[in-house]
Amino acid sequence: MCAAGVAAPVEKSRIAEESLVFASPVPGRSTGAARLQVLARLPMDYRFHQGVLYLNDEKLTRTPVVVRARWWAGKGVDLMATVDLSGLERGWHRLRAELTPTDNKGVGVSTEAAARSESIETSFYFDPRPHRIRVTLVDGRGRPRHGRVMVHSEEGDAIGMGDITDEAADPTGRDRTRSLHAVRPAGLTLFAETGRYMLTGSGGVRDGFDTQTIHLDSDTDVVLTVPRVIDTPGELTADLHVHTARSSDAFISDTDRFESMVAADIDVGVITDHNRIRDPRPALEMLGLEDDVVVVPGVEFRIGPSGESIGHGNAFPLQPGVRAVRPGSRTPGEVFEAWRDHHRANPIPDQDTALLVQLNHPRGIQFWPDKAHRRDAHGLFEELQFDRDLPPEKQSDERFRKGLKSNDKSIMSFDAIEVLNRFSIEGWREVRLDWFALLNHGHRITGTGNADSHSSQLEAIGFPVNLVRVQRAHQHDFVEAVREGAVRVTTGPLVDLSVRCGDLVIQPSQADNRVAGSCHADVHVQAARWVPVHEVRLIINGEIYRREWVGTMGSDRRFSFSLPRAQAMWLIAEAGWPLEKEGRLQGTLFDRLAPGHVPIGFTNPIWLSTGAY
Repeated sequence: MCAAGVAAPVEKSRIAEESLVFASPVPGRSTGAARLQVLARLPMDYRFHQGVLYLNDEKLTRTPVVVRARWWAGKGVDLMATVDLSGLERGWHRLRAELTPTDNKGVGVSTEAAARSESIETSFYFDPRPHRIRVTLVDGRGRPRHGRVMVHSEEGDAIGMGDITDEAADPTGRDRTRSLHAVRPAGLTLFAETGRYMLTGSGGVRDGFDTQTIHLDSDTDVVLTVPRVIDTPGELTADLHVHTARSSDAFISDTDRFESMVAADIDVGVITDHNRIRDPRPALEMLGLEDDVVVVPGVEFRIGPSGESIGHGNAFPLQPGVRAVRPGSRTPGEVFEAWRDHHRANPIPDQDTALLVQLNHPRGIQFWPDKAHRRDAHGLFEELQFDRDLPPEKQSDERFRKGLKSNDKSIMSFDAIEVLNRFSIEGWREVRLDWFALLNHGHRITGTGNADSHSSQLEAIGFPVNLVRVQRAHQHDFVEAVREGAVRVTTGPLVDLSVRCGDLVIQPSQADNRVAGSCHADVHVQAARWVPVHEVRLIINGEIYRREWVGTMGSDRRFSFSLPRAQAMWLIAEAGWPLEKEGRLQGTLFDRLAPGHVPIGFTNPIWLSTGAY
């Protein structure tokens, strides 16, 4: 459900020239939402300009603006932002964008338009819906906090609080039904029609939730209590695969991007736009969020020539503002090495952190939870026909075998593999087995899970999320902890694994562990009460060793399993959704808080050496 825009009193929009035009706000239509999604279409000459917005001639100093080239439908250049209208009066208002050229980093653009400043302007009619909902989230002690609020009908159908501008501002359709909103400690204003609404407040996987159903016939204040219900001392929540509007297939403003990260309880976000390295810190500072989330500049790079992508990977940390590597016809291993060369040639000041390479969605992507998983979408292992039963040197595709004897140019030189991408159950099942096969072949690779979020609604950030075992959010320490496998992944169930041999307690990492005597695997499963936990599994060398039924909403249970003797092994613990179970959880509380997902949690391996017993 989403309120439609209505025809506004006619007033001609003013633009500087015909080829520069606002697509949103929509000419000749009113807007009634509390936030205006802005999209202006510009010629390619303007792709290196920067933009500033003015509302009724007042400069919007807290509104970051992105100008970027678009490869998606329509090509050209986009200017994007989100403007808060909650304080405006009903009537006509003017929106102006000032465009100024910037350094194009040596990319030869020498047209007259590329070198000049420009201004475009439009007018829109603001006709807010009749009632104002003021939402505040508080923690368990009553203190205002960041978080998320979802708006539904009593039947559980999502209700969009946007309007006609959402369709014009997002050609992909990812964000057209704006039922999920980031809430800052100062609160959030929504405009709505008379009716009944169910509002659900939440945060991240460590948080509880609160729900209120209201009958709205006047302005209303709603306070929702969202407590922290699971403490994870010594861990940071992280998404290692985050897109902003600098990715040319994403139409999310910086305001929505970074507010949604903080709202979802993300401690560290790795910014991985397609084939470009941006510095997100100025946008965070403009929004006043620089103390609420740590951002690591990185990139999602293409494997294969332009227009012929055979796979994607992430590389981080990287020095922002430097031109990206052009992969050309290089093999995957050669692309990884090219990015390491790039990192060495453009070092980050005062840091000596080695580049981390993550292989993304190697069995393809599921773009929408109600549509089929696409194995042909940038799935490297599909392209190379990776055979799990064969070691890398026996694979059929020469691109897999080439460079294996080189530590730098080998396809096996990546550090991490994205086991869980977005909400794809099929992808998770397949890549899980790929990861297990690589571990069995002796390749110690960190398993991760990431939202791969390009939007605020469809791929909501925070699901899945990584919990990284590190004491501080220092970039070097964080990256090395990921590289060393000090990571567990979840969409809700938090599963922890340790091995106990006498007085020795071992946690997941890439290290060899020589132990003697009898050993036990201790598994601790925690989940907030909105998360169903069906079962827990202990994996040894890629096979299910023990499986225990849980079958509860929420969890705080411990399990202990005796380990077999006289056997070298690696161990992983999993919890949540049964491997064989089909379908999803439509219409449930979990689906309301984590739309499209199923509850999945897993650890990284613990390695026990040959002859340890």
